[in-house]
Amino acid sequence: MRPTREYTKKLLDAIEAGLLDKDTVILACLGYMSERDVKQMCDANLFFEHEEEEDKDYTVWEIKWDTDEDDARMVANGDLVLPETMVVTVPAGEDPEDFISDAITEQVGFCHKGFQFEEEEWTPYNADFNDKGSIHHY
Repeated sequence: MRPTREYTKKLLDAIEAGLLDKDTVILACLGYMSERDVKQMCDANLFFEHEEEEDKDYTVWEIKWDTDEDDARMVANGDLVLPETMVVTVPAGEDPEDFISDAITEQVGFCHKGFQFEEEEWTPYNADFNDKGSIHHY
């Protein structure tokens, strides 16, 4: 049976012995880890505890709109378009689920019976140059 954290120990021993440069290992780890993994590591170790929270964009999908028979008929005919996916900017300090729930109802004018959501990871390809606080439909 392998010892627990065998490769972690091996890396640390190699750094301590001078066989590997710690900066090279750090850069390799950060390059290998996803942005979400890096964020979770930073959060777990309170690396940026002193920084203020920022607004975050969330992708919202699988929105179950609360429609009656007339609304459903209008949707089927194309007379009423209810978005299937949205992006909602949640202000720092707000509970994402509660804020998103209120925001999509307020923006679209229909109540809902639930939705899925996930924080967007920023890349140059999905950068949003619109004003913060807006909701974007796809």
